[in-house]
Amino acid sequence: MINKTLGGNMDSKELIQKMYKYEEGLLKQRYESVKEKDVERIFDMMQDPTYIEILQEDMDLLIDLVRGPVYVDNEIANFYMFSKTNDGLDNIWIDEARDLVEDLIFYSHIKCGDYLFYFDKKDLVEIAKKILENSLCQSKYFNKYLAPYLSKEKIVELLLEGRFKSEVVEDLIDKVDIEILLNLNPKPAFKTSEGEQIYYSYIEDLKKIVRM
Repeated sequence: MINKTLGGNMDSKELIQKMYKYEEGLLKQRYESVKEKDVERIFDMMQDPTYIEILQEDMDLLIDLVRGPVYVDNEIANFYMFSKTNDGLDNIWIDEARDLVEDLIFYSHIKCGDYLFYFDKKDLVEIAKKILENSLCQSKYFNKYLAPYLSKEKIVELLLEGRFKSEVVEDLIDKVDIEILLNLNPKPAFKTSEGEQIYYSYIEDLKKIVRM
């Protein structure tokens, strides 16, 4: 029994039952406001049949989309489901998905883990500069991104001529298709409400390269 100075005459079992009733009441209140159309709206937005199958079984994900802390639109819903079905992205919360989508719409590209998401390859110029400039000083990444186009001797020669790293990289971006330059393998991720295609591609060690 709980000490009378703390719990009166109520024992632990009674308190647990009281807690249960309280939580049950909150849960009932929460779902009284959920309408069938709220659930149907989420399913109607799904662009991949696999997402529909997953949501029919995974109530945690469905609750995130229907009753989560943020309003979910087409882009957020499909990005969130994409993240839950691809390795390396499954730890994203629904509010993080919203923030990432906002950045994607604003900047036309984002990096998330070792993935790039973008609308068009022309939107990758700035991040390509970061990747390639950082690769100049790292043998592993130099061999992967720059060696097919520039030898180390040629780069030294250009730098001795007074060319900046940024100039060397910009010249390379102008001459070589940026998706080929970054070894991208772009695939469709999802479409915006306006029908614009968003692509994604995995880049090994992207987090490390861009952070360097």
